Amino acid sequence: MGWEEAKKRRPTEAELQEMCRLIHEAMDAGACGWSAQILGENSIQRDYDGTPMITDLLSEHEVLTFAKVLADRDEGFIELAYRQTGEEGRPLASEAKEFFEKVATIAKRPILYQTVTPNSVHPDQHRERIRWLESCARRGLRLYGQGSIRRGGFEMTFADWNLFDDTEAWRKVTLGTKEERKAKMQDPEMRRHLKAEWDAGIRPTQVAQGSVGSLIVQSKKAGKIGQTVQQIADAQGKHVIDALLDMVVEDDLTTEFFAPTQGRGTAQFTTEVLNSNLVVAGVSDGGAHVKFLTAGVYPTDMLAWLVRDEKTISLEDAHYKLSYLPAHMGGFKDRGAIRENAPADIVVYDLDKLEVLPSEVAEDLPGGEWRRIQKSKGYDWILVNGQITFEDGKPTGALPGKFLRNGRG
Repeated sequence: MGWEEAKKRRPTEAELQEMCRLIHEAMDAGACGWSAQILGENSIQRDYDGTPMITDLLSEHEVLTFAKVLADRDEGFIELAYRQTGEEGRPLASEAKEFFEKVATIAKRPILYQTVTPNSVHPDQHRERIRWLESCARRGLRLYGQGSIRRGGFEMTFADWNLFDDTEAWRKVTLGTKEERKAKMQDPEMRRHLKAEWDAGIRPTQVAQGSVGSLIVQSKKAGKIGQTVQQIADAQGKHVIDALLDMVVEDDLTTEFFAPTQGRGTAQFTTEVLNSNLVVAGVSDGGAHVKFLTAGVYPTDMLAWLVRDEKTISLEDAHYKLSYLPAHMGGFKDRGAIRENAPADIVVYDLDKLEVLPSEVAEDLPGGEWRRIQKSKGYDWILVNGQITFEDGKPTGALPGKFLRNGRG
């Protein structure tokens, strides 16, 4: 049986129960629950070989079986990204709503829906999702949203980029080694398919506003810093696909681009998302896209942007959204608020000096791999259990923290 066929095979009931046993075992050891990307056979972000991730193909029966583990334990939470999220600017599909509501009904525990994303171009999109979460709360369902409030976009080269999986032609072109990608980008037949998709209005648009035409050149080698691919194509009299691939191949796939995201930089709409107590602030993807973005900058950006500069959120409400609310949703006990007899985990900062610094590359991953990081300014001290672990952004060497099991300890 091949890998792709193995992924599609449904487990037997005995295998399903064994997986439930493993969830129990993990939670006994300290796990706070489980999460999954369930985007179906047409997943927009796939495995290394272009096939859907294993979890993309989970059946409803499997998910609900795993959800019951949390009900049996009466602890933990679930985070899910589900395939029927609706197209850009459209309401959440009824199938997705029904699925999430079933999971919440069975689990009887907090369920995090990914994601509620502010959208200045289609504001009804995030508003409709918040209304749905409010209707679930009225019915006693513990459904919450993850607010994707990070501004900015993606920094990428086509040597590594793998987030155009939502079109068949781009998925094929961005698979393989660097040399294999270059060869496919120069192949006339592959280009014909890419241009046919583009001319038919098919865009790899899930993560980049305006798709490939809006990519902004950042690297000096390309010699076109600050220009979009569409501007370059117009100046050269080329199809946008040819202009992009000619430049990328000529630069040996080292051309650096900035891919802007749609509608996330307007304070009004991000504030609308954060004003709901059913939406937790921020999404960080656990390291899934470390070569393209630094998702964990949202706390500093939220405080500096919305609290200090725009004044659309109070400092107290920001702390509630960044600290207490996620701790509450995740089942963390005695965390998230400063109060008597709680652990002395405290961050001391100067709001006027808070700043997210430019991204940089850190070569500190196993196997000699690298990732993007962004540091910040304005933090005076970080205390864990009453001991200073960071001072003026530098580690003190103190390690007073301890492992929390199921949010306790």
